[in-house]
Parts: sequence; structure tokens; C-alpha cells
Amino acid sequence: TSGSVAFSSEYIWRGISQTDGDPAISGSLDYSHSSGFYAGVWGSNVDYGDDASAEFDAYLGYGNEIGDTGIGYDVGFLRYMFPGEDYNFNEVYGYLSYSIFTAGVAYSSDTLGSDEDGYYWSLDAAYDLPVGVNLYGGIGYYDADENTFTTGVDDYNHYWVGVSKDLAGFTLDLSYQDTD
Repeated sequence: TSGSVAFSSEYIWRGISQTDGDPAISGSLDYSHSSGFYAGVWGSNVDYGDDASAEFDAYLGYGNEIGDTGIGYDVGFLRYMFPGEDYNFNEVYGYLSYSIFTAGVAYSSDTLGSDEDGYYWSLDAAYDLPVGVNLYGGIGYYDADENTFTTGVDDYNHYWVGVSKDLAGFTLDLSYQDTD
């Protein structure tokens, strides 16, 4: 069992601000078993300019390695909940990893509570630099049915690059994220 608390200058999910550019506080409680099974809950403040002021997520999954191949996998289920608004939706996901690379896909038949299908494809890499600094980056592609996003688009690209370092029990993280 473990937990975490994060203070962020902004909560960004898949390239889109969830706090209207304002800071966020988030936290999680997680359970993991040596078999690879895990479950947890996560929460953060949000600001969409409506009655939703928080997001709570519940998840469970299973991750392991395929024999001695060095190929890891992770499959799971995630429930997004937004008290005060009806954006709640479920998502299933799967990831494959090898060396510094991870590729994944997440699918929902009710993306953002819209009754529309949506897929989020991602590819990222993380590399440990000297002195305990981690360099990471990646690209994502969100493809949803028409009228899912309030912007009127039905797909977009997301990209990010960052560095992080563990220091005295804390993780300091600086990243740049954007969309097209």
C-alpha cells in the first residue's frame, strides 16, 4: 500500500488543462500485489467553469513481464468521476513496454460522458541521465467520434517533454506539453 500527494502549477490531462491554467493538488492511495495486480484511487481539483470542482478516479489492473523477454505489459480499467456534473466515464487500457519505450492505447465507449467512442494512442520514452535525472517525452493521439470535444474537433495530437529528479523523498518534475 502506498500513497502520494502532488502540488502542480497546472493539471494537464492528455494535453488539455483541467484547471483553467491554475494550480492543482492531487493525491492517490494505491495497493499493489507481488502477482502484478494493482488497484487505487486518485483525485484532483478541476476547473471547467461549471459545477465540477473535483475529479476522482478509481482503477484496477494487472501488469507483468512476458517471461524473460524484457517486454512488459499492463492492462486495466479506469473510472473517471466528476461530482457536480455528468462527465463520468469508463476506460479500458493496455500498454506494452520494452527498454526505454512504452506504447499504449486507451478506449472508452462513453468518452467524457458523451456516449461517443474514443481512443487515445500514446508512445513515450524515458531515459535516466547521470546524477539521477530522468529525461522523458512522448506523443499521443486522441481520436473520438464527432461532437465529443467542445472545441468541435474530433481528434488531436498531444506531445510532451520533461525532466524529473527524486530529491529527499520528493519528485521534482518540469515538463512542457502542448497539442495541435
